[in-house]
Amino acid sequence: MFQRVTNRSVVVILGEDSPLTPYTTYTIYVETCTAGGCASSPSIEVQTESDTPHGMLAPRATNITATAMDVIWSAPSSPNGEILE
Repeated sequence: MFQRVTNRSVVVILGEDSPLTPYTTYTIYVETCTAGGCASSPSIEVQTESDTPHGMLAPRATNITATAMDVIWSAPSSPNGEILE
């Protein structure tokens, strides 16, 4: 999941096969190499921003009366962040 660049700049590509996942923590570091060998920076953890939830199923209504009902729902399969409501 990286690309080596032979000039003085380094481009790091995360998730080159697919986009990054929302609300996910990634550990990143930079590695540079010369003819004498390679050196790596210390790693850091970064988290991508949240996104809208995906994979919501339809709610179910049970115990329906003239004045009330129970509504049941399942959490989304991909919450993509902390569910607030």
